[in-house]
Amino acid sequence: MIKIGGLILSKKYLAYIDESGDEGIKKGTVWFILTAVIVEKTKELKISNTIDEIKSIIDIPPNKPLHWKELRNKNVSKKRYIIDRIAKEDFVYTNVIINTYDLENEQLQGKLLYNYSCRYLLERISWYVGDNNGTVDLVFSNRSNISYPELEEYMKTLFNDNACQIRNHVIKGFEVFNSSQRKMLQFADACASSLAEAFEKDSLGYYDERFVRTLWNKLYRRKGNLLSYGLKIFPNEFMKKYLNEYPWIKQIK
Repeated sequence: MIKIGGLILSKKYLAYIDESGDEGIKKGTVWFILTAVIVEKTKELKISNTIDEIKSIIDIPPNKPLHWKELRNKNVSKKRYIIDRIAKEDFVYTNVIINTYDLENEQLQGKLLYNYSCRYLLERISWYVGDNNGTVDLVFSNRSNISYPELEEYMKTLFNDNACQIRNHVIKGFEVFNSSQRKMLQFADACASSLAEAFEKDSLGYYDERFVRTLWNKLYRRKGNLLSYGLKIFPNEFMKKYLNEYPWIKQIK
């Protein structure tokens, strides 16, 4: 147990962080999504074993990581099975969702956009864990174009920024792994990538929100508020447009 200012922080959490989409502004995918799957450490092993079970059912070799993108043009039923199965587990997930074509600050390219997204994601991780009297270790999925030492230094500057709302006292660890090294990163990949299908339209203008509907009760809500917590969408000034364009958001919030 950790005691801070008379408050006992007794629960230990892990936040597994992965992403979907491109970090370029006005090029590549329209949406960039950064996702954190938050689990209690005591429940992590049971939840992570779900990945082994899923792979055995959908015929993925045990030594091969589960990657949502590899199923994109294959049997949709496999995707539905993945989401139906993980929906049975005890976790919460939160997402920072950025429309890179509506974002006016074109200086936010690559790692800058990733870092910008991290700031808001870490705020929400820390709020959830802090509200539950816990501490959390962050586990990032390794992305080749991101300098994680630089990201860690950026996080330290945020911790000393009074304008930032990260509860830094609950964040205790920072690690980076490939998805093959941590099964829960494959779990986070499924959450991030399935959410991306609810936003990213195909060539005919269609999107697929069935997966996020299945996981709707796993999205982080605080006092009933979803849009400021489980689905943090940027740029905020276009929110009315997004709510009209994606009516499923109103239906699950």
